[in-house]
Amino acid sequence: VQRIVDDLTGELVRTVRDELARNGDMAAAYVAQLMSFAQAGNLNLEADVAQVDDPGRLGQVAALANVMPTPPPARSMLPSMSATPTADPALLQKLADAEEENRKMSDRYQQMQRQVSE
Repeated sequence: VQRIVDDLTGELVRTVRDELARNGDMAAAYVAQLMSFAQAGNLNLEADVAQVDDPGRLGQVAALANVMPTPPPARSMLPSMSATPTADPALLQKLADAEEENRKMSDRYQQMQRQVSE
């Protein structure tokens, strides 16, 4: 049993070490990308490397992991268009006018097609 626990502990240590190294590499790649964007935009960035080792700043970064994002505000549901229609007479008239104009244009188009084919 002790050997199994030791093996699992060793595996866990290796996994955590590999994951930390991977996260460090990703952070470095991200910073390099930000710097290249800044350089492409002719921006001068200055940073004090000593601030990276500041325990207060490291604590602030660690605290970010504990921040829960605020949920988005609940959206109100739109009323269903098929539920209790309240027809606006002006809107219905505009729709009828548009349908009539569409029918007239279609008739004109067919008439022109007949004239061209004769």
